[in-house]
Amino acid sequence: MPEGNVVGDERGGWDLNVAIGNLTRVACAGVATGIARHALRRAVDWCGGRRQGGRLLHEHQMSARKLADMAARVSSARALYLDAALKADNVLPTPGYEPAVAKLVADRAAIDNADAAMALIGAQAFQRDDGMDRVLRDAYGPRIYEGSPEALALVITGELFDAPGIR
Repeated sequence: MPEGNVVGDERGGWDLNVAIGNLTRVACAGVATGIARHALRRAVDWCGGRRQGGRLLHEHQMSARKLADMAARVSSARALYLDAALKADNVLPTPGYEPAVAKLVADRAAIDNADAAMALIGAQAFQRDDGMDRVLRDAYGPRIYEGSPEALALVITGELFDAPGIR
């Protein structure tokens, strides 16, 4: 390979790969947060229009708790991915910790919210024309790319042990 085509030094491609991976983890976290938010919206719409025992579903303690947990997961995931995006846009080299944490939390939020929405909507959610089956499948998508939870754990703990103090 001609020397002019080498990025950085002979192993410079690895550093570039890590930086790009950190950037794309932010995007993955954003996608997963959107899926979690969509599942929440579907559950809110359902629970605001369905009655059980003379009351709307969201007025029942169990449903209210599920909806509150879903909303908290969306808010947490959104805050983390926006923080990661801000740092990824303004810090060089691209940080590893914030994107990894954002993706880890958002991945779980998407899966948990899709599952909770399926439980709240019930049998209707299993109908093909309802579309919740696709939301549940889509929730697992971001988990697959840019690092499994175990790989993200290595990045996160590596940063914790390399950085002075606890973040």
